Formats: sequence, C-alpha cells, structure tokens
Amino acid sequence: MKKKPIKLLTLLFVVSICVLVYAAKEVRWDEADKYYGQSVTVTGEIVATHNSGKACFLNFHQNGKKYFTAVIFASDFHKFPAKPESYYLNKEVKVTGLVKEYKGKPEIILKDPSQIRIVWEEPHVITPEKPSLQMQVDVLQNEIRVLRQRVKTLEDKVERLGKLPPGLQPLTPK
Repeated sequence: MKKKPIKLLTLLFVVSICVLVYAAKEVRWDEADKYYGQSVTVTGEIVATHNSGKACFLNFHQNGKKYFTAVIFASDFHKFPAKPESYYLNKEVKVTGLVKEYKGKPEIILKDPSQIRIVWEEPHVITPEKPSLQMQVDVLQNEIRVLRQRVKTLEDKVERLGKLPPGLQPLTPK
C-alpha cells in the first residue's frame, strides 16, 4: 500500500521539474547571481568540469569557485550520462532550477537530467533565391552533423537505461 504514495510523489516531482524546465525565465550564466531564490533557466557553455566523486561540478567559467556552477551530487549520478564531467564539457547548455548561493557564488543543483539540456545548433535555412551548390552541400552536411549528435545522445540515453530491445542495433558503430 505504501508504493502508491511514493509513485504519486515521484510523478509530482517529475511534473514539477518539467514545468520548471519549460516555464522558467532564461538568463545568461554571468547574470545568475541576480536571481538567488528564483527558478530560472541559465544558459551558457560548460567550459570546465570537475568530478570529486561526491559531486560533479559543471562550470560556466574557468574559475568555478567564483562563478556560476551547476552541481550534480553522487546520489544522482546514476540518472545522468556516464561521466557527466566529459559528456557536458564544451557544450552549450540550458540549466533550469533554483539559484542558490554557495560560498558567495550562484549555483543550481541538478537532481534530474531534465534540468539540463544541450542546445543544438540549428541547421542553416536555404533561402528562396538560388543558393549555390556549395551552399546546399554545406547546409546538408551541417544537418547531418546535427542529426548524428542527436542520435549519439539518444544512444547514450538508451545505453544508460540498459540494453537495446531485441532486434534493435545502434545506428552508429561503436
């Protein structure tokens, strides 16, 4: 009988995270200190990381001890891609959550992977006037690159969840 309240609480937690992710105000990482106590989406590139074994720090500035950081604690590592310190490094991301102050700097604690999204480069749009053949090739190559990134991310998620269902094979060779 105790499983139903736990399932309900889990569902409510997931729904609330989703609402936060899609409804939060977007701010740049270097403005996060203006939003202590508020739920926002912080945007920027992860330029440095550190995994102490107890926590993984995703830093938006080389000096992570002074500037905004997203933090994943070890108790939540199993929810995120393997080696999040490598997975998110050098990626443009959007991090959503409550901005807290820790040792004089802003941070968001990531409890669920839905709180961090990699920002994909949008493919170039071919304009109606006659594009050159080279321009068309460049656009297609960029679209292929973006799709490969998306497939890789999906494969990583499937790998994290366990084996592929019978009959399915990875789309890219390992």
